[in-house]
Amino acid sequence: MRKNILSIFIVIGSLVLALLISTLVVTNSKYIYYSTIEKFELEDRGEVTKEEIKSNYSYIVDYILSKDKSKEFKLPTMEYSKDGAVHFFEVRKLFDLAKIVAIVLLLGVGFLVGIYYYSYKSWKPLKQIGLTLIIMPIATSLVVSTSFSFFFTVFHKIFFNNDKWLFDPLTDPIIGILPEEFFALCAAVIVLLTTIIGLIILICYKRFLSNIEGKESRNISIAN
Repeated sequence: MRKNILSIFIVIGSLVLALLISTLVVTNSKYIYYSTIEKFELEDRGEVTKEEIKSNYSYIVDYILSKDKSKEFKLPTMEYSKDGAVHFFEVRKLFDLAKIVAIVLLLGVGFLVGIYYYSYKSWKPLKQIGLTLIIMPIATSLVVSTSFSFFFTVFHKIFFNNDKWLFDPLTDPIIGILPEEFFALCAAVIVLLTTIIGLIILICYKRFLSNIEGKESRNISIAN
């Protein structure tokens, strides 16, 4: 029983950790956004130049990932409302929390894996982690893709206790260059990165750690 509970905590913690890491990587990768400017015709949507789009998006990313807590929100060239500024401040707090949780989970999962191996002389949780990171994100993405708008709305209602994320294009024209399609693309890349992490863990387990387990099992049998 204790063995199964330990495995569950390790797998769930690893899944959340992988998703957080993938989210932080995708958010920090401005190239993903830049590569969609022409694809999504953002210059026409926001009625701004490509340079302005890059400048304002880059500012948003730097702001929400900034370590400077005293930094105030102020877009370089676009107008914005007080509610818009508050929303991005709340997004920054979420990312601050995500960083803390990621660090805690990294240490926690590592500690639990160590306990599992010490107690049962097995790396099996790594196999379970790999399979989970491959299956769960893909399965979830298939469900979400049926109605991304619905899940996008649910996500915001869960993580924000107000409706400031519902930008008015007249007061917050930035929404014109942040289309829902872009966030759907980011979600897809997050799933892809999470799956790749799962594949790497699974390959490492099968090629290296499973052999170690086999040798240790044979040594124990010979010793007995």
